[in-house]
Amino acid sequence: MSATNFIDNILEDTGDYAVYGKALGDKMRAGVQYGPDPRRPLYGEMTENPNKARIAEIDRELAELRAKLKSDDVEEAMGRYKFLYDNDPSVLANYRQQKRTEKMNADMRNATEAATRDSNLQTAWKQHAIDLEVARYDLAAAHNAYDEAKGSGNTDAMKRAITDIKRAQAKYDRVSRETETLRGKMMTSLGISLGDKQQLDDGMLEANGVDYDTELADAEAIKKLDGSLDLLDKQILVDNVNVDKKTKIANVNKWLADIEKAKADVNSSNLSTDAKNARMSKLSDMEAKVRAYAKPKPKGGQGTTMTKADYQKVLDGLMTKSQLISKGYKWLKAAKDAGATHQLLDAAIAVAAGNK
Repeated sequence: MSATNFIDNILEDTGDYAVYGKALGDKMRAGVQYGPDPRRPLYGEMTENPNKARIAEIDRELAELRAKLKSDDVEEAMGRYKFLYDNDPSVLANYRQQKRTEKMNADMRNATEAATRDSNLQTAWKQHAIDLEVARYDLAAAHNAYDEAKGSGNTDAMKRAITDIKRAQAKYDRVSRETETLRGKMMTSLGISLGDKQQLDDGMLEANGVDYDTELADAEAIKKLDGSLDLLDKQILVDNVNVDKKTKIANVNKWLADIEKAKADVNSSNLSTDAKNARMSKLSDMEAKVRAYAKPKPKGGQGTTMTKADYQKVLDGLMTKSQLISKGYKWLKAAKDAGATHQLLDAAIAVAAGNK
């Protein structure tokens, strides 16, 4: 087949292809067996197709033909034909100049797109660096707000801070992931190996295993304790209504026990030092009030109702009728009603009744 004349080449290729195609078809038909293979039973164990190798060879030949047809440049061949046989180089020269121009334009376009892509990537990288910094400080601020609320025992502020922490942590994680993705693209565009993942997390930003539910429950318990202490503080009061001695003693013991338990709860809480000191100072003041309440009435303590023994003890110390009368009618009458006795008690009551 001649390689100098393009038109002749086409005719020859067409003729050869037709002849080759017929010969190829004859060869295929000659090599293919139709019907069952007489060398093996119709049923039984399957064996490898005897035509498999030939089919693979034909597929390869067809692939070569497709590749040859695809690579043929008709315009290039026509330009060479005009140059060789018509002595006209313009067609071939113009065609090759067009190819060079197309390649140059494609290279310029690719370079421009790459530069734009790199510029956009750098801009996104810078913006994500700013966003990551903002997210880091937002998360740190949320943690600080929670610690402050926890230290003061403000459960409402703790709940708000927990919500802020979760929101800030989600934002920080998202920006961190996006920044890591951009870092990989930046390194790839610069031809640098990505290596290990960048450690963007700051230990200050981690929850460090904080159990917010437990801490919030503790704070709620302290809040409930504060309410109980306020109520208890109002109950510890010395008034002018005498109470039974047993009731007075029971009140003192209960209040002191409640105060001691409250001290233990405060010490074991997660309150800040200042918050603990404030509550311990209040508990000390309450304890002092209980001690004052426990004192006898003449020394400022809570008065108690007198029993028969109390009246009898006083009466036994009075020797004259005037001494009895000085106690007053109400006291003498109460002593008699309680069952206390004195040889001058009735006479003293009679006189005191006339003087009342």
